[in-house]
Amino acid sequence: MYLTKRQLKLLTHIAAVNKIQVTELANNMETSRSYTSRVLKELQSKGFINLDREGTRKTVSISEAQHAVSLRNLLLNQPHLNLGFLANKGMIILATIDCLNLRTWEEIEAYSGASFVTLRKYMTEFKEIGLVQKRKVYFISPRFSALKEFLGAYQDYTHLKEALRYAPDALVKWGCGERFLIETERTLNLQATGITAFPTYGAKFITVKNLYIRTKKESDTTLEDHLINHVLSEKTSNMLPLLITWRMNYERVNEESMREKAYRYKIGEYVDAVFKYLKTQGRDRPQFLPEWNEFNERYREYV
Repeated sequence: MYLTKRQLKLLTHIAAVNKIQVTELANNMETSRSYTSRVLKELQSKGFINLDREGTRKTVSISEAQHAVSLRNLLLNQPHLNLGFLANKGMIILATIDCLNLRTWEEIEAYSGASFVTLRKYMTEFKEIGLVQKRKVYFISPRFSALKEFLGAYQDYTHLKEALRYAPDALVKWGCGERFLIETERTLNLQATGITAFPTYGAKFITVKNLYIRTKKESDTTLEDHLINHVLSEKTSNMLPLLITWRMNYERVNEESMREKAYRYKIGEYVDAVFKYLKTQGRDRPQFLPEWNEFNERYREYV
């Protein structure tokens, strides 16, 4: 999920005209035809542009992909905005800030994969233009809603493109930065999580779908992580596997760690609801959880 400064420069020019001959683009940018063609192929591989031939001439235009359309709208609506801050690690840092609740630079560093030196460079620039603010956690200013839309669309595109390399039926159930969850009927050489990892904790479920986590930075995955990932992938649907596994391992669940991770991943309300449900034996029950008697009947099948 990267764009270089040279890629951004070409995209800015293409977005302004929407369609242009490659030779004309090279002349306008004062670059060689071979150099321009090389950068255009990079942008084509990232889904931003279409390359077409009209007779003996090759033309380039912004693609119909959602992330490309969002970027063009951003460039057209804010023509004076210098998008250099998106180059290289800038985009992944912003995307991570946008989809997680992160309180410190250390957390942003850990989840974005940026070094502290790189993070300091970008965060200083973000602060200067009012892009990133903080109230308990860091967030992108509401003034940059069009940028947030682009980041979300491009992140979805890159995650799905990567997931399809693992399985042609892959679905991305959730993603943020360099971490995303893949659902597929295939068995993959990735870390199983959620419902696919629950048998490790004594709860075996019949399912044709498998859930895996794809991340560049490998780490030990805990019971709390698997429960969190199930919530991320399912939200309020298919809650019984989560409830059964959670109750079977209730004493093993680290409540403080679970709540902290849930807050970070912006699903605190779901996890809080399950804690209350289990502690009150269903007396405090949100609509997305079953009646306690119904849950008890299913739970007895597994103990």
